[in-house]
Amino acid sequence: MPKPEHHRNHHNKHDYNSKKIHTSRQHVMPIVYSSSSGINGGSAGGMGMTFRDSESSTRALAQLQRQKLVVAERKRASGLLLLLCAVALFVHSEPMLVSIWNREDEEMTAKGSSSSTDNSDLENAANVSLLIGNGVGGNSSMAGGDDEDAESRSSTSIWSHLMDTIDRPLANSTSLFFHVPRNGGQSIKDIVGSCLGLVQASDVGIRNGHDQDASLQIVDIEHIKYVNVDVNSKPGIERAASLGCCSSRSSANTPNNATSSSSIHPDLVSTPYFLNAVKYLFSAESPARAFILLRNPMERALSMYEYQKEMDPNFDISLEDYAHGNGIENNWMVRYLTNVMEGELKQDHVTQAKKIISKKFLIGFLEDLEETIIRLMKYNAWSFDEEKEEEQKECISNKLKDHVEREHEMPKKGTQTHTYLSWQTQYDFKLYEFAKQLYEIQTKQYGSKERKKELKKKEKEKNKNKS
Repeated sequence: MPKPEHHRNHHNKHDYNSKKIHTSRQHVMPIVYSSSSGINGGSAGGMGMTFRDSESSTRALAQLQRQKLVVAERKRASGLLLLLCAVALFVHSEPMLVSIWNREDEEMTAKGSSSSTDNSDLENAANVSLLIGNGVGGNSSMAGGDDEDAESRSSTSIWSHLMDTIDRPLANSTSLFFHVPRNGGQSIKDIVGSCLGLVQASDVGIRNGHDQDASLQIVDIEHIKYVNVDVNSKPGIERAASLGCCSSRSSANTPNNATSSSSIHPDLVSTPYFLNAVKYLFSAESPARAFILLRNPMERALSMYEYQKEMDPNFDISLEDYAHGNGIENNWMVRYLTNVMEGELKQDHVTQAKKIISKKFLIGFLEDLEETIIRLMKYNAWSFDEEKEEEQKECISNKLKDHVEREHEMPKKGTQTHTYLSWQTQYDFKLYEFAKQLYEIQTKQYGSKERKKELKKKEKEKNKNKS
């Protein structure tokens, strides 16, 4: 099996042996002693020591008190100003989020594609460059069209192609699974296809020559229904968009359906190329509803290392060399969310990724898979078939039992290998820790009854401690 394109190494090259540790000098202001004559010019014992009279001391104390009041008022004013700034930032958070999508697609502009959109709001952002080749007419907001619609298209942000997490699913929305490799995503897809019987768009539908199909079809492969597209690659996403995948919500769940392409629509799109899929497959009229499955980033890195060893018999690299930069993926999640594939990441990129997942993603965890499935069904409004409900529930239960994630021995802290792994996943780990907080917050809307009870109990205990 050829390696998926998203398994390519996107890491920064760093020479740890030559890395210097910079320490800042502590600047200490010198203490200056000075003598000054007293107010009355008096001295004691001819020693040059001066004294103040009682009225002078009273005035000095009063002045000090006034200065303290002034300082206190300034602090109070500064606090109010900071509070107002925080409120303003919160109110305008969505425009800040939109900015990540608005960087010019340099590759598209250079090629001068006639089918690409002339959308400055969509293509100009300071931190994200959507260099994903020629545009294709996958949906109304992205495809080229007549001049009358040009202005309305240019004001449409790609951010509107994703629903907010707190919104309820629409009749014309599609579930979008941002599949992070080695995070257990195959279990999700197995349950969706085998147990719930839903139609998927992944990389499976093009098997048996279906990548040559001229129109969209729903094909049956190993008793699971797929759309005949490959959304696990950038060219595959472009082909899917050109065929009209996800541009409408009519359902035709019959294998090899011969109806028009507009009637073919997957229930779930699963891809590691999150930004490409959002840009080309969805629109404000037919938006996506995103979710993600997470695990400890260092454990994911170890799992990827073992996977590459299994897949490639010539893979003869020690874990230390791998973690040092010989094959490891550097902060995969943050890079794919912000589309910064090369160069150094900064804290701003982590902040940007946090904004994205907090507003647009339901969070799931590999270590809490059963609870995650419950949340996904609520979030996506997936339901059991009345005639097959018990059978479907048993199927899910069996899939969860069958899922056994291999445990990998974590390098000991303080070793060179652990240091390298920690550095290569440092920003993903920050995102992972932040996602844990989101997971608890999302319990109120999407959690199971048991988790909601647990959350209420925690909140009561906190309130008791406060009082």
